Amino acid sequence: MPITSLNPEEDNQPQTRVMRTNSSGTYALVLFIEEPVEISVGKLGAQQFLPGYYVYLGSALGPGGLRARVGRHLHPRTSSKLHWHIDYILKKSAIVEIWWGVGDNRQECSWAEILGKAGLVFPLDFGSSDCNCDGHLVAFRTTSALGEGWERLKLEVESPLQCEGISQM
Repeated sequence: MPITSLNPEEDNQPQTRVMRTNSSGTYALVLFIEEPVEISVGKLGAQQFLPGYYVYLGSALGPGGLRARVGRHLHPRTSSKLHWHIDYILKKSAIVEIWWGVGDNRQECSWAEILGKAGLVFPLDFGSSDCNCDGHLVAFRTTSALGEGWERLKLEVESPLQCEGISQM
């Protein structure tokens, strides 16, 4: 079941709480892949994704903040060229939760490091072509491992975090 619900006031476009803020911040898209699948991810090439949860980390520091960036992921243009690594995976997965924190600093690298203590950064260099960290996608095989990652993130991140989705962790 995807995260979004219909908002009749917005021309039946899916809306979420995070999409109602123009604030800058860091976000995590929690994806679920049900079956093993090979996905060609731009210059990273073909990658084998096993069933489980994958958390993609990004920042939204530009115009429109979190609303604009998360909205782009929730409403991809079907005619647009795949631009970011996450675009390739979104075609084969479902967004089941969104985690976010408001702030003006880029934090996706530190979030990936924290989540990597409970999961596995995979594949290396995913979403991190503009930094020096291992990657911005963390894999979790089980719901309990994902929950551990969320708890670690809440403890170690300075700004208050919010969660929206199917489990409301």
